[in-house]
Amino acid sequence: MAPRGFGTIARRVFVLTWRAGRGSGRRSRSTELAGPAAMVLTAATWTALVVAGFALVYLPRLPEGFTRGPAADPGLLDAVAVSAVAVTTLGLSELTPVAGPLRIAVPAQALVGFVLLTAIISWVLQVYPALGRRRTLARRLGILAEVGADETLADGDPAVVTSLLTEIQAGVTAVEMDLMQYAETYYFREQDPTVRLAEQLSVVPDLVDAAARSDSAEIRLAGRMLGAGLRELSRRLEQDFLPGRSVDVVTAYRDDHR
Repeated sequence: MAPRGFGTIARRVFVLTWRAGRGSGRRSRSTELAGPAAMVLTAATWTALVVAGFALVYLPRLPEGFTRGPAADPGLLDAVAVSAVAVTTLGLSELTPVAGPLRIAVPAQALVGFVLLTAIISWVLQVYPALGRRRTLARRLGILAEVGADETLADGDPAVVTSLLTEIQAGVTAVEMDLMQYAETYYFREQDPTVRLAEQLSVVPDLVDAAARSDSAEIRLAGRMLGAGLRELSRRLEQDFLPGRSVDVVTAYRDDHR
C-alpha cells in the first residue's frame, strides 16, 4: 500500500470487490462485507505475488542449486513450495539451497515475508480507528438532526454554537484526511444508518446555512469554516471515488452507500 492513498493493486481489488457487492442480489449484505473482503484479497494478492516472484527466481536453479530430500522431485511446484515456505517464515522445505546466491535469496525472502506480515497487521490496525472517527461524526450529525439543531442554531449562544460548529468542522476534516491517507475506508459500509456518514452528511449543509443566518459574526465565521471543510471533503470524494456524477457529491455519496 502506498504511504498516501492507494497503490495500484489495492485500488483495483477494492473497486472490483465494491462493484461486485453492489451488483449482487443481496446488495446490502455484500457491500457491508466488501471492505473486509477486499483487505483479505489485497493481502492475499501481495503474498501471492511475492511467492510467484521468488519461485521464478528459484525455478531455473532447480535442482542444481538445492539439495533435496528423498521425496523431493524438483519442478515448478517445488519452486513454489520453497517460496511459500520461505515467505511464511516457516523454515525450509525438503529442498535446501546450497548455491551461494540462493543461500542469500531464501533468507531474504523470509525477511520480506516478515515485513509483509507486519505491514498487513499495521494496515488493519490503522484502518479501524479511521472508521471509528467516521462513525462518531455520523452519530453526532444524526443527533443534531434529531434535535433540530439547525432550526435554533442561528439564535443560540455564540460561544456554544461556535464551539459546536468547530468540533463538527474538525470531524469533517479528519474524515477527509482519513480518505486521503486510508482510501480503502471509503469501501466500508456500515449496516446501521445512524453511524453511516454517507447517510448523515446532508446535515452539514443545513448547519452551514443556519450559521449564515446568524447575527453573530463568530457563528458566521464558524459556519464558513464548516462549509470550507465540507467542500474539501466533497472534492476528495469526487476526485477519488465519485468522478463524473450528475448529482451533487453529498447525494452521490449517499446513493453509493445506500
